[in-house]
Amino acid sequence: MIVLDGNLHAEIAPLSIGCPEFETMAVRLRGYGTVLSLGMQHAGGETWGCQLRPGTKLALGQEVSSDMIRCAAFPAGPEGASDGPPQIKVGGIADHRLAGRFDGTFRLGDVTA
Repeated sequence: MIVLDGNLHAEIAPLSIGCPEFETMAVRLRGYGTVLSLGMQHAGGETWGCQLRPGTKLALGQEVSSDMIRCAAFPAGPEGASDGPPQIKVGGIADHRLAGRFDGTFRLGDVTA
């Protein structure tokens, strides 16, 4: 089975994001069997996502309402070593930002929303 998700959910180590520990999807799936997790690298372009609207201020514990969010195509700068042809590489991750967080990488060219 191949699952495409954001890099956060594919990380192979638990994360600490505003709480003691956040179990990523890859960590949870490893409890059921073998998982090979690849971190994405790309040359930049645009990605589709949902972000807080500019100027939105949140108080600690405040819920985010739908009118605080904008979903659209957003500019994306390059991610990682994106200066080569598309490829998949398992092991030997040279990018220190990805090493220890993934089993390998997959590199794309430009990305579009």
